[in-house]
Amino acid sequence: MNPLHRLRRQEKTPVQPGYLYIETSDTHPGLLRLLSDESKPAVPQLRDDGSRVRYVARFEDKLAAQMHAHNALRRGLVDIDARLYRGDVIEAIAAVEADELHHQREYLDPQLAEERGDSIAAATERRVQRHRRSTRIFDAIGKVALGWLIINLLVLSV
Repeated sequence: MNPLHRLRRQEKTPVQPGYLYIETSDTHPGLLRLLSDESKPAVPQLRDDGSRVRYVARFEDKLAAQMHAHNALRRGLVDIDARLYRGDVIEAIAAVEADELHHQREYLDPQLAEERGDSIAAATERRVQRHRRSTRIFDAIGKVALGWLIINLLVLSV
């Protein structure tokens, strides 16, 4: 079981399913918004302010998904209150897609899928491989530390 779920059960905080979506605006190129809601946003829809939803994923735990996505995009943070980030929409989608939380893609802008679908898949795979590599490194460090403790225990107990 996910440690976050265990902690929430102890605190009696309910897990809320919901949607995480990425929105861009033609009036602000290079910026994107990472939003969440309990209901699926209307897509495809160009809003009055020139913004549109480019990607939607459904998560079992909306809050955890939002925290994971923020963590992946934190270096490009522009305004936390507006949930505004500087970055490429492809990398943002890849960050959400590569997340280990259980989720399901609900919508991908057809224009993005057609023009840059391969880029999304490649960026997602890079992120997955990077995460696996760091997990292997931390596992190896843990095994070395455990071995060192066992050796010290055996040497000191003699």
